[in-house]
Amino acid sequence: PGISKSHLDDIARSPMHYYAARLDPNRTPDEPTPAMELGTAVHAAILEPDTFAERFVTVPADAPRRPSRAQREAKRPSPETLDAIYWWDQFDADVAGKTILESGDFTTCLRMAESVRTHPTAKALLSGGAAEQSFFGIDPVTGELVKCRPDWLSDAGMCIDIKTTLDASPTGFGKAAVNFRY
Repeated sequence: PGISKSHLDDIARSPMHYYAARLDPNRTPDEPTPAMELGTAVHAAILEPDTFAERFVTVPADAPRRPSRAQREAKRPSPETLDAIYWWDQFDADVAGKTILESGDFTTCLRMAESVRTHPTAKALLSGGAAEQSFFGIDPVTGELVKCRPDWLSDAGMCIDIKTTLDASPTGFGKAAVNFRY
C-alpha cells in the first residue's frame, strides 16, 4: 500500500492513466518490457549479486533452435525436432520462475556489475548498507500513506539509485532524468 514514485508518474500523465493503471478493478497486469527486465537484471547483478543466478539465466550458445508450434504439433516430427522439443522442455522446467535474458544482455549485466564494483566511488558507496529497503510515512499535507524504496541505503544513511542509460553525458543523462521524472 501507499503512494510511490511510479504512482505519481501515472497521475502526472493524467488522472485517468492513474485510475487505469492503479485502481480500475478490470485492469490487466502490466507485462514487463525487455528494457524493464534488463533494468531489473542490472539492479540484481549490481546490488544483489548473490541472487542474480537464482533469478536470471541465458540460453546456452549450443542450444538447439526452439521448436515452433507447428513443429510441436506435427504428426511425424523429425528426430532433430524431437530432440529439440525434449531439450527445450527440460530447459524450461529447469529455469521455471527465472527470467531468460538474451546472451548479450546477460553478459552486459555481469560486465556492468563488475564495472560498478571496481569503480572507486561506487565501490565505497556500496561497501556497507542494504538493497531494496522499503520505507513508509504519512504525507503531512494530504494525509496519504507514501512509500519509497531506494535501490541502496548506505550505512551512512545515503540513498543510492542505480540507473541505466544510453547516454551518460551530463546533457544526455539530464534529459533522461527529466523524461523519466527521476
